[in-house]
Amino acid sequence: MTPEMMKFAMEQMQRMSPEQMQAMMSSMGNVNPGMMQQAMQQMNSLSPADMEAMKRQVGSMDPAKLASQAQEAQQMMSAREKYVLDGSNQLKAEGNKLHAAGQYAEAAEKYARAKQNMAEFAGPESLALRKACGLNLGSCYLNLGQYQQCVAECQGVLQDDPENLKALYRRGQAYAALQQHRQAEQDLEASLQLSTNDPQQQQLIREKLKSVREKLAAEQQQQPQALQDTADGSNA
Repeated sequence: MTPEMMKFAMEQMQRMSPEQMQAMMSSMGNVNPGMMQQAMQQMNSLSPADMEAMKRQVGSMDPAKLASQAQEAQQMMSAREKYVLDGSNQLKAEGNKLHAAGQYAEAAEKYARAKQNMAEFAGPESLALRKACGLNLGSCYLNLGQYQQCVAECQGVLQDDPENLKALYRRGQAYAALQQHRQAEQDLEASLQLSTNDPQQQQLIREKLKSVREKLAAEQQQQPQALQDTADGSNA
């Protein structure tokens, strides 16, 4: 918020009674950070002429009307988030059906749309949906052999949830496919430690970890020979 906008907001708040101020602050307390940020961005994009027009309009309102309008705006933003959330949950459900049928490219398109739809919102349900879609995208990309995309989606989840088992396991498999065995080993080790309540999954992770460690050992054995070959070539 610009200094001018801050000054204007403070002036309007000073016109309100303590009861009106409390009602407005209670209403604003229910606004999630994403919607608040969106509203601030919209205000910052106003031209000087539009800003002056808004000031005149708000300045002509009595304090009760101003508080009422703030509550209505919050309700409208909440309703919009719910509308987008419902549509995005439907896209995710469609993606789940496609994923179960092995149609990973089609499923990825649904998950990507749902995730993008929720990008501007920061409510708990919106964040949970974005996270679920990111995990599912990671699974789709892993099955499609698009390993860099899988790594990127899993890293997005792990930024907010560093011990997410699914994200670590899928990223570990993607790293292994990319021949980045050291990173794969780290992720698979972490996955193994987090999967103690699922013996079947632990067995799958152990098998993949064993394969990665065998490849790491082979790489380490090859390094001295490669160094020796380089030295022999230099002395020739």
